[in-house]
Amino acid sequence: MTSNQPQPGSRARRLRRDLRLLTTDGACWAVMSGAAEWQFALFALAIGLSEVMAGLVGTVPLFVAAILQLVTPWGVRKVGSIRRWVWCCALVQALAIIPLIIGALLGAMPWWAVYAAVGLFNAAQFASAPPWQAWFTSLVPSSIRAPFVGLRNRFVQAGLAAGMLASLFLEYGAQQGWALMAFVGVFGVAMVARLISTACLAAQSDAEPGLVERLELPTLAVIRRHFSDRQTRQLLLYMLAFFFAVFTVAPYLVPYMRIQLGFDYWQVTTVLAVMLGVKAAVLPLVGRMAKKHGSFRVLWFGAIATVPLVTLWPLNDSFWYILTLQALAALAWACWETATFLLVFDIIPAERRTPVLTIYQLAQASAFLLGSLLGGAVLELVGVDRTGYIVLFVASGGMRFLALFILAGLEPSGLDLRHRTGRMLVRGVSLLPGAGLLGRSEGTIDRSGEEPFDRSDSE
Repeated sequence: MTSNQPQPGSRARRLRRDLRLLTTDGACWAVMSGAAEWQFALFALAIGLSEVMAGLVGTVPLFVAAILQLVTPWGVRKVGSIRRWVWCCALVQALAIIPLIIGALLGAMPWWAVYAAVGLFNAAQFASAPPWQAWFTSLVPSSIRAPFVGLRNRFVQAGLAAGMLASLFLEYGAQQGWALMAFVGVFGVAMVARLISTACLAAQSDAEPGLVERLELPTLAVIRRHFSDRQTRQLLLYMLAFFFAVFTVAPYLVPYMRIQLGFDYWQVTTVLAVMLGVKAAVLPLVGRMAKKHGSFRVLWFGAIATVPLVTLWPLNDSFWYILTLQALAALAWACWETATFLLVFDIIPAERRTPVLTIYQLAQASAFLLGSLLGGAVLELVGVDRTGYIVLFVASGGMRFLALFILAGLEPSGLDLRHRTGRMLVRGVSLLPGAGLLGRSEGTIDRSGEEPFDRSDSE
């Protein structure tokens, strides 16, 4: 008798083909992101927008896009295919670059047109992300997911670095006196890369049967039910708090380097690309670490390491100092990004992932927007100068530290943060003049019944 079920050999061949397509899609998407998304702030500065307006081009359109992508679950069910929905969104994202190319050709573009084009670009990205993650889960078996994510992310980071190398053309264009025309070539590379990515998405196997029907619309009842899980709620809350802290300063790094430090285009690009290159080199190792030691342990390392690194930015204006700092930060970010990517898959079931992540993306974009508005307000109040940026760097580091307490509530075994912080504060205060009586308070803490921090568990 013949069977309609795929044979083991054909399933293995199909899996290998899908993995190749997933990797190629990721690399081409990354080239697009590096050549377009990472250059939006530079383009805004090139057409005459202020430092704050150039910084906000990465967050205000993002928030609008997050609102538009609320139709994603409805759209996927209407189309009837996750694959078709995702590759159509990818095509829209490629076409959204065309207005920016036209603006560069004309040599001028109003700020609202820049924000609208970037908003459409981000809306297409947001609308495809949650169903793509559910689709990814159905294509990649859990047994190989961690090492494959590490390997794929290596190509993604390499693609980002390659895309950002296109901005070297911006430096050449600036030297030759046609800086805006150089953006035509850079954005053109981005559009072609996304079109190749779109073809890879269309060629992959579709999601498992029935997954589309199991996708729920993000109604209030569905949101309450899905977010009733404490681990889901706590993980996403920590990620939101972390991103809020990061985006207080992140949108203004390019204006800071370009205007305050006077870096050339190639220097700004190199600083951004070195982080991507280092991450590409270490991500396979990080994936193996996550499989061996657990995603939470890797997340703790990345989360803690990012705290002091951001505060070191204003200590030196040297290009090589900033470059070295970025290389160190890349190690921490590789751990943070890989761990959170895997935890989303581990904690949130596939059928819940699309409505949960649809709402999360809106909350994430809100964190981006609020963080960037806070950063912009600080610059406007303190001054768009060295002092204002120092305040931003220090504030971002402090808020990242506070976010660790949310992570400790989710998974405390990585670090007994509350106990160690309490002891540190009491001992610090006890050193102040006239604070001798605090010794009894410290003794009280030591006798509180809490277990001492197990150093072997953290290393």
